[in-house]
Amino acid sequence: MVVIFLTSVVVTLTSVWDSGQLYVYVIKMGGWKLEIGKMAMYVSFPVILFYFFNQPKYFEDWVVRMRRELYPPLDKMHKQEIEECIRRIHERKEKELFKDLEEEEEREMHKKL
Repeated sequence: MVVIFLTSVVVTLTSVWDSGQLYVYVIKMGGWKLEIGKMAMYVSFPVILFYFFNQPKYFEDWVVRMRRELYPPLDKMHKQEIEECIRRIHERKEKELFKDLEEEEEREMHKKL
């Protein structure tokens, strides 16, 4: 049996020896209807999946659930600690900037003298 592929249509050549004679049978599988059906499935399958999984309800539920899993809500005490830490960092930076500014003013004063 020999199988020949011609542009996605499968043709099978079957040869049979009978009483010293060779008989060749050509069996065509598929056809243009099968090709149209396959193409329709290839195109419609991703479109249907996109439509189903891109529904706002499912998307919003999934996003909210994943956000809560990855970033659980903080309690008030923890939030206050974070704000206090941020405040201290800002105060330290302001002190450093103020100190640098005073040093710069002193240098300017010494240059003028």
